[in-house]
Amino acid sequence: MEVSQLPLPPSMVEMLHLAGFSVVADLDGISALELADELKMSPSDASQLLASVRSHGLRTPRAPPATSALELLHDERHSEKIVTAVKELDDLLGGGIPLRQLTELVGVPGVGKTQLSIQLALTVQIPRLFHGAEGEAVYIDTEGSFMAERAHAMAEALLRHLHATAHRAADHAQAAAAASLRASHLLERIHCFRVHDAAELLATVRSLNFFLAERKTVKLVVVDSVAFHFRHGVSDYTRRHQMLGQLTQALSEYATRHSLSVVMVNQVTTKVNDATNTSSIQPALGESWAHACNIQLVLHWMNGTRVARLCKGREPGWAEYQVTEEGVRSVQNPTRGADT
Repeated sequence: MEVSQLPLPPSMVEMLHLAGFSVVADLDGISALELADELKMSPSDASQLLASVRSHGLRTPRAPPATSALELLHDERHSEKIVTAVKELDDLLGGGIPLRQLTELVGVPGVGKTQLSIQLALTVQIPRLFHGAEGEAVYIDTEGSFMAERAHAMAEALLRHLHATAHRAADHAQAAAAASLRASHLLERIHCFRVHDAAELLATVRSLNFFLAERKTVKLVVVDSVAFHFRHGVSDYTRRHQMLGQLTQALSEYATRHSLSVVMVNQVTTKVNDATNTSSIQPALGESWAHACNIQLVLHWMNGTRVARLCKGREPGWAEYQVTEEGVRSVQNPTRGADT
């Protein structure tokens, strides 16, 4: 049900829309205190608003079921991975980008963040016969950086790779699976959402609750990028912090509930140290944001070569990669390093 269909004053409906609440389900699970902060109203007014909404079908929040630590350990060790197509990077990650977790890609412009994100939206579709996740992807584009022509070229390259793999293995089942795929099929399974401001981003993420329930084959959600609208469109720090918290909470719940991977692209910013009169490049959005992700990959340049540095999630290390016409690939005579 749309929020506009509720028997609420027009001013209240407008407040809800501006805060990113478009449908009744967007308010599912939110507390009166959280809503009060969102709408800048008193907790009692927020409580009355929620009571009115819940009388029209919104569920009362319930505690999630418990999961044992042993089950969590088993899930982490045996969960599917989304390969990056860079062997050294996949090895660094323990097989690829894991499902049920949030991964941050952070780096300077031109280092390949979007290229890798598009590639993941394709490699997540690799059939299970090739030890892939055989899923679909959601791509939330905040900057207009998703390139359909580029995605098509990378899809063609992926299909050539699958055909070559099946040929080398002389595997008839793999050959049949590869032959059944077309680049157009791969592009059809990347569901793109273009958003233009932070409120629209939050509303889109909230609406994924229904989309993912209907399309259970989605195994990857990409947000490219998280930082863009929050850095340029939300100047109030408290408001930005609240919206980012709601965004990551929703994405984290989706990752667990739907057994999918969330990849969030982040930009970098320059931090100046007045005491030493020096500056350094750091991930945008602050330290509190850095704790939201399970895995952090920092993409940067080192001696003219692109390097992916694993800074969080597993044993630290780095792997070289290159961006080619076919996509993101290993370099010749690659080097994989371990941070000490």
